[in-house]
Amino acid sequence: MMRFILITLFLFEFSIAQINWSNVYGETHMDEGWFISKVKTLFIGQRSTGSHIVNWDGKNNVGKPVSAGLYFYTLDTPSNRQTKKLMLIK
Repeated sequence: MMRFILITLFLFEFSIAQINWSNVYGETHMDEGWFISKVKTLFIGQRSTGSHIVNWDGKNNVGKPVSAGLYFYTLDTPSNRQTKKLMLIK
């Protein structure tokens, strides 16, 4: 059975945006005191001002299901960065 996780993000201006999904198990980079490992890039491109809903199928960049645990999703634009936490329970 395919399940999707829906996340809502808000852009304050029309911008090029990148949305990444990551966990705390790697040491790729430091973000708010956590070592973050990128799991999947959900979107790269232009988005208009306002709310946007993005879905994630629970799989990593190579198509394998991820395990339960603490994940972060980050919206990066040239002028802003929003990071939120999500606990994935299976």
